[in-house]
Amino acid sequence: MLKQELADAQLSAPCDAVVRSRLMEPGEMASPSRPVFSLAVIDPKWVRAYVDEVNLGKVQSGMAATVTVDSFPGRDFAGWVGFVSPVAEFTPRDVQTEVLRTSLVYEIRVFVRDPGNVLCLGMPATVHLSPGMSPAAPAAAADAKAAP
Repeated sequence: MLKQELADAQLSAPCDAVVRSRLMEPGEMASPSRPVFSLAVIDPKWVRAYVDEVNLGKVQSGMAATVTVDSFPGRDFAGWVGFVSPVAEFTPRDVQTEVLRTSLVYEIRVFVRDPGNVLCLGMPATVHLSPGMSPAAPAAAADAKAAP
């Protein structure tokens, strides 16, 4: 019985992650419906990027991409598009004129494997999409959810 109580008192993350913030203090009563820590998934990491409306039709989930960062000039990180938002950002969704319709942008998320853990969370990055190339990761991995 004591072993079970000890096991019930242990917290474990559902995947490899780092703690971003503590939401409860020691001594508070935790429950399955109340988070204790805010976690950031570290594998795969993802980059939030935006695609304009004119190029939205060329972007698909699973599409190969590369990511570059200023900290590592000349080094590319292989990735894949894992999410394409169906909702426009920064402008109203129901734009009626053709001129305004081309200024819409849509969020995409490009997932990146970083086995050396060299990419920092929140690091600015540039995404290069590779239209027509095969996916860089299996479809199941492209549907993974991660937090920056």
